[in-house]
Amino acid sequence: MRENNGFLTILLYILLVFLAVGLAVLMYLNVQANKQLNDEVLAAQKAQIYAEMITPTPAFTPEPTPEPERNTADIVLAFGGDMVGQLGLTTEAKQPTEGDSQESGGDSEDESDSAASAVYDYTAQLSNISADLEGADLAMCTLVGSLKGSSEYESYLLAPSFAEALAQTGFTMVSTATDHCLDFGTEALQSTIAAIGEQGMVNVGTFADEESFDLAGGIYTKVINGATFAFLTYTWATNGVSAASTPYAVNILTTDYMSEKVTVDYDRLNADLTRAKDMGADMIVCSVAWSANDSYYSDVRDGQRELVDYLCENGADIVVGSGLKVPQPIELRQVKLDDGSTKNCLIAYSLGNMLNCLNDSNTNLSGLLYVTIRRDMDDGEVWLASAGYRPLFMLDTDDYEDIEEDSASFKYRLFDLYDAVERFDRVNSGQGEDGESEQIVSDCITRGVYDAMLTGASALKNIFGADFDLRSGGVDIVEWGKANQIR
Repeated sequence: MRENNGFLTILLYILLVFLAVGLAVLMYLNVQANKQLNDEVLAAQKAQIYAEMITPTPAFTPEPTPEPERNTADIVLAFGGDMVGQLGLTTEAKQPTEGDSQESGGDSEDESDSAASAVYDYTAQLSNISADLEGADLAMCTLVGSLKGSSEYESYLLAPSFAEALAQTGFTMVSTATDHCLDFGTEALQSTIAAIGEQGMVNVGTFADEESFDLAGGIYTKVINGATFAFLTYTWATNGVSAASTPYAVNILTTDYMSEKVTVDYDRLNADLTRAKDMGADMIVCSVAWSANDSYYSDVRDGQRELVDYLCENGADIVVGSGLKVPQPIELRQVKLDDGSTKNCLIAYSLGNMLNCLNDSNTNLSGLLYVTIRRDMDDGEVWLASAGYRPLFMLDTDDYEDIEEDSASFKYRLFDLYDAVERFDRVNSGQGEDGESEQIVSDCITRGVYDAMLTGASALKNIFGADFDLRSGGVDIVEWGKANQIR
C-alpha cells in the first residue's frame, strides 16, 4: 500500500512539473507574440511619422474676406480737346441780316459797320455732342484763340458768342492758356475771360489782371462732392508774343518761351504743386498746351514724357495735354510716394482737335475723356476709379465727293462718332427710328463719311489704346492698379 502511495506521489510531482513547464512555455509564447505585435505597431507608427515628415502639409488657405462696402460718391470729369478758332468756323457762324446782299459793290464803311454788328451763332457746330456732357460734374475743353468783337475776323479770333455755344453744349470750364492766347493783345485776352465768365463757365490758365492771378497764385480749386480739385494749367509758349509787361496774364511753363530752345521751369512747377497740396487738394489736375514743334505727331515725344514723369512723381493725379492738333496716347502709370505707398496717375497726352478747319491726317479726330473719381464719404479718401473715351469726328462737307454741294446745309460739324455710325447702320438696315433717315441726310452722313468714321474709330483705338474705348467698357483703374502694383 505504501509503495502505491509513493508511486502516485512521484507521478503527481511529474505532472506538476510538466504543467509548470507548459505554463512557462505558453507564457513565453504569449510574450513573444505581444512583442511582435508591438514591434509591428511601432513600425507602422514610425512609417506614418516619416511619411508626415517628407510630405509637406498643405498650407491653410482662409476664405477671402470680402471688402466691406464703403459709403462712396462718384465724381465724373469730362475732358475735351481743342477748339481751334479758325476763320472758317466764324464765316459759317455768321447769321444773315437784312442788310446782307449777294452782290458786291456796297460802301466799304457800311460793310465794316455791318460786320461789326453781325450775329455769330456757333451752336450748331457743337450741338451733336451736347448729350455726351450731360452726366459730367465738370466738363473742360481748351480754347485756342481769343473771343472779341471785330469788324474783320481772322484765324484765332472768334466772336464772343462762341462762349455761349460752349456753355450750351455743356462745357463748364475752359482752358485759355495756349500759344495763341496773346495773339491779339491783353485787351482781347480780357474780353475772352469776360465772355467765358458771362456764360457761367470758369476760365483757367489766363488772368485779366494781377489781382486775379494773386488770388491763388494761378491755381484754380473747386470742391465737388466733398473732394477738392486743384487745376494747374500752363502753356509751353506764346507764339512769339512777349508777356514781359503782363507776367500775370498767362501761366507759362518755360523760362525761355521766346526762344527756339525751351527750358521747363521746374522751380515754378514745384512751387505750384506744393501750393496745391497746401491748399488741401485731394486731386491735382494739370493741363499743358505743348510746344508747337511737336504738332502733328501721334507718338509721344521725349520732352513730353519727361515733363509728365515730373508732374506725376510730384503730386499730379491727372495730366491732359493740348495744342498738338492730333490725338496722342492715353496711359496709366503708378508712382511710389515718399511714405512707401503708391498711387495711380492718368495721362492723356493729347485729345486732339475738336472744332477746327484743318485737313491734315487725324486732325478731324478727337476724344471726350471721362474720368470717374471716387470719394469715401466717411473717411474722405479720394482715388481714381475708371477712365474711358468716346470718339469724336469733325466733318468738313467739302472733303467728300458723295456730298452734293447743293444738298449740304452746312460745312463744319462735330459728331459723336459712334452715335453717327449707329444711326447710319439702323437706317440702312431698315430699323431706323421715326425721322432718323431724314436726319442722316440732313447731317450729310453719306457712305463716304460713314467709311471715314469707321477708319477714324480704328485709328483712335490704335492711338488712345483700345482698352480705354468706352464701347468696350473703359479701364477700371483700381483693378489695373492691383495688377500693376509696384513691389
